[in-house]
Amino acid sequence: MRSSQYFILVLLLLVQFACQQQTTNTIKKDQNVAVVIDLERNDKVSVYDIFSEIEVVPLETNKESAFHYPFDKFVVHDNKFYYVLDSKDGSIFVFSENGIFVKKINKKGGGPGEYFAISDFDINRFTNNLEIFTSVGKLIIYDFAGENYIETIPINTIVHYAINLTKDIVVCFNNVRSNNKMFFFSRSRREIVADCFSHPDFIYTKTAFHHSATPFYVYNDTVCFYDAANGDIFSIDAVNKTLKPRYQWDLGIYNFDVSLLPDDRDRQYYMEFLHYGNTKYAFSFLLNSENDSYVIIRFRFQNKHKTIIYNKHTKNYLLFHEFIEGFQCIPVFLTNEYMYAILSPNYLPMMINEKVLNEENRTKLNQIQDDDNCIVVKYKFKNND
Repeated sequence: MRSSQYFILVLLLLVQFACQQQTTNTIKKDQNVAVVIDLERNDKVSVYDIFSEIEVVPLETNKESAFHYPFDKFVVHDNKFYYVLDSKDGSIFVFSENGIFVKKINKKGGGPGEYFAISDFDINRFTNNLEIFTSVGKLIIYDFAGENYIETIPINTIVHYAINLTKDIVVCFNNVRSNNKMFFFSRSRREIVADCFSHPDFIYTKTAFHHSATPFYVYNDTVCFYDAANGDIFSIDAVNKTLKPRYQWDLGIYNFDVSLLPDDRDRQYYMEFLHYGNTKYAFSFLLNSENDSYVIIRFRFQNKHKTIIYNKHTKNYLLFHEFIEGFQCIPVFLTNEYMYAILSPNYLPMMINEKVLNEENRTKLNQIQDDDNCIVVKYKFKNND
């Protein structure tokens, strides 16, 4: 009886999703920034079409350097250091560009300059201070080394993700904030001075159609934000404290918008959507990165991860599931010189295989053990040769 009821539920979901499919053509895109993408394409892309060299960087594994996977944030600072946020451990782990463990920043406690939980961090590009944001709404500032405490600024509301927009304004994101989820906090005034952007509350409380990592990145001193539901990228206007469309992906009938979902169902309904509605739309745009030459995005479509590499100069794009060499493109962090991917040893085949490596890097790859720390893979862009 249960199996027949389950079959009927799935059938009803598929019928409803098929009906909703007819409405996706009405989703409007800003034609000034819209990039038309044909999701029926499956380009044959070699890793050598984009990159010239690949380097494997195992992060040093010892008692002090080991962090949980999945971690919360990965940042490449000044092309010299890797910063990894592990909120479960309440720590920021720092490694050299060669993977050597440098230090662990952990200030857990209840005293001045201490915290009970980290939600995000930022290396303030205006002051070079290390700034930690806590889930209870505090901004704790240390020197760059994370050793000397400077001050604590109360934000007085939950902060899940944050980044410095100007010397004074911090832009924050709060998944459970009523109405607008993004808000602008002034250090000098010690208050929220503006807010914007929202999806319905049920998106954050019942579904997986929202960010699971920071939605912010900085490109040439412009702070950008992307919508995990559909991949649209916005520049954040520091003067007007608003979002300005930067790139929008026009996927035609496969465009997904949260307004297509009913807002009064239980979690099981939305789980079924992920499993049985995912052939209808492209969604879960959880990795978006940009440099001077490319915008690279990763999302799910028809039960597969897909990657779009958009060339900002030629206005052309590549769309594929994996390189012809047999591994996927995972754009965790971009600079003008490199794309960085980072995964645990169990997932390593997703982002590299030995046939594309030189002898030195093949040796490093083959020495990796299942219980080692994560591995960073650096892909050097060809246009930087």
